[in-house]
Amino acid sequence: MSRTLFLLLSAISALRPEPEPLQDINGAEAQFRALEKRLLDADSVSVEIDIETRFNSQPPAQLKLNAAWQRDNRLKYSIDVAVGTATVTQTAVSDGKQLRVTVEGKSERRAARADLFRIMSGSLSRAGAVATIPIVIEGDRPNQPFDERYKVSGFELGKKEKTGDRETQEIFYTVEFLRGKAKGTLWIDVATGLPVKRALVLTAKNEVTRYLETISKLRFNDKLDPKMFDLPPKDE
Repeated sequence: MSRTLFLLLSAISALRPEPEPLQDINGAEAQFRALEKRLLDADSVSVEIDIETRFNSQPPAQLKLNAAWQRDNRLKYSIDVAVGTATVTQTAVSDGKQLRVTVEGKSERRAARADLFRIMSGSLSRAGAVATIPIVIEGDRPNQPFDERYKVSGFELGKKEKTGDRETQEIFYTVEFLRGKAKGTLWIDVATGLPVKRALVLTAKNEVTRYLETISKLRFNDKLDPKMFDLPPKDE
C-alpha cells in the first residue's frame, strides 16, 4: 500500500466515536435519504470522482476513483493515488463470486462479499469515495452492513449556492467513519438531486485529515458490458 493511502487510513482509523442523540428527520435528512435510496435501488451504478486529501500540514494528495458495480455483485474498480510525480493504480474486479484485487502489481483473490453492491452504494452515499477503499482494497469487516459501519446523524440544511454552473443545496451531517466521527458537507444539485461535491473533516487529537471530492459522473442503470467483469483464469 502507498504511504499516502496508509497515512490517510491510519488517521481515519485513529478516531473514536462518541454517543450521538437520535435526530428528527428534517429537510436535510430527507434529501440525503432520497439520494441514498436511488443508489440502493439502482440495478447498476457507475461513478467517477476526483479526491483531494490533506493530512495535517502535509501537501495535498490527489486520488481519482473510477468504478462501476451492479446488483449481482459484479464490480470494476480503479483508484489512482498520486505519490510525488508517480501514480500508483490499485484495481479490483468481481465477477459476482470472486474478487480479484491488485495493489502495486500484486494480485490476490478472495470470495466476493454477498452484499458487495449494497455496501458499495451505501458507503458511497454516506462517506464518499474514500469509504470504498478499505472495503475493496483491504476487504475489512466483511460481515458488517453499511448502515452499522457508517452511522449518520445531525443533519442540517445549509445555504443554496452555485457550484460550477449548477445550483446546489448544502447539507451538513456527521458520519461515524471507520470507528471514528467526521463532519461532512454534501452539495446536492437542486435540479437532479444528485451529489456534486463532498467535504469531510476528520480529527484525532492533534491530527486532522481533510478530504474533498468532486463528483464528475454518477449514473444509474447503465447496461454495463459483462466482459468488463471477467477474471483471468489464474494470476501470474
